[in-house]
Amino acid sequence: MWFIAFIGEPAFRHAKQDTGAALVVRNRLAWIAWIGLLGAILSGVPWFVLTAESMSGQPLGQLASQGVLWTVLLQTDFGHNWLLRFVLACVLDALFVHFLSAEGMRSLWLKTVTVILAAALVGSLAWAGHAIGGRGVEGLLHPAADVLHLIAATAWAGTLVPLALLLTMTGVGADTLAAARTATVRFSTLGIVSVATILFTGIVNTWYLAGSISALVGTDYGRLLLTKSHSS
Repeated sequence: MWFIAFIGEPAFRHAKQDTGAALVVRNRLAWIAWIGLLGAILSGVPWFVLTAESMSGQPLGQLASQGVLWTVLLQTDFGHNWLLRFVLACVLDALFVHFLSAEGMRSLWLKTVTVILAAALVGSLAWAGHAIGGRGVEGLLHPAADVLHLIAATAWAGTLVPLALLLTMTGVGADTLAAARTATVRFSTLGIVSVATILFTGIVNTWYLAGSISALVGTDYGRLLLTKSHSS
């Protein structure tokens, strides 16, 4: 999704005289996007059921008969967040039909909506984690940092495989070389912005989760956070 919108489409415009290679890349990118969206939808169902089991303390076989699933879905923050993400995924499923077509989505408005909804699907996962429940400034800043952290990580990591795919399909013609150059430059820009966002929001999250230098270096969780920051 991110690759197609910010890297792939501009690169494809430079390869307009080599439509065969561009179509092959588009088709493979479409497969990656469809598989990712389908995986998100299918994995969300067992995630919801297992979370409902953990929240209720009831065995799996009794969740449906005792109305636990409906209660968790309609009366808990986790259920509301899960339902919102499910709706977003379904809407994206409809938009992907045009967005991932061989010709690409022509409407700039629909393309923008698709990208925003994809970001919302990723970012809304923050409300299923530890960022919720804060008060005052923390109740705003911590979830916002988590949302940006998730979106930036997805935008960066999610473009690695598509970029490699595009570069492997690059020929020796002037158009395809120009497309590869455009894709590499735009990926570099996206990567710098994404990694900078990951580092900044990671610092914010580390401050709220660890709370002190001693906790950061003296606990397993703090050392895990330091390892993640070093890896980034």
